[in-house]
Amino acid sequence: MSDWILVSDREPTVDEIRERNEFICSDGMTTYIRTYSFRLHGFVTDYRGRESKDRGVIAWMPLPEPYRDPNAAQKAEEEEYNNVYFNANYY
Repeated sequence: MSDWILVSDREPTVDEIRERNEFICSDGMTTYIRTYSFRLHGFVTDYRGRESKDRGVIAWMPLPEPYRDPNAAQKAEEEEYNNVYFNANYY
């Protein structure tokens, strides 16, 4: 996992935001998930459908990649093969 990035050093790049606009943020005491808003020029929180800038964020980092089962591709191929074979309705 990457290290914390101070907001005073830099904000997320356009590519980072386009890739996945969710970041782990910290105010120095707690961590939470926030999105970044170009319109408000900062990390935002959503309250009752309205975005407001979270001015307490001092550091952030990208979320890690979600877990992927290493055998998922092989299992999907086997399942597809079994579905085709058993649903062929050969008489």
